[in-house]
Amino acid sequence: MNLDNLNNLIELFANQANKQNKKDIFLEWLNPSNKKTYTWEQTEKNILKLSKVIKENIKEGDRCLLNYSSSIHNLYRR
Repeated sequence: MNLDNLNNLIELFANQANKQNKKDIFLEWLNPSNKKTYTWEQTEKNILKLSKVIKENIKEGDRCLLNYSSSIHNLYRR
């Protein structure tokens, strides 16, 4: 994969998602009382929804910061 050919994080994720089985688990909670999982397909749909909302609410030239807590205590990536 040549990162120079990708324009944003959505393209980067889509590039990786296209190599995966859409039904495989991408994310799962480590909290024993919450066994929620997200497949590659579900994650991709949620990313596209978020992208749409951002596009509808910002204009060209605006800066947008996405903050994600990558604490191992919250989420596990397979």
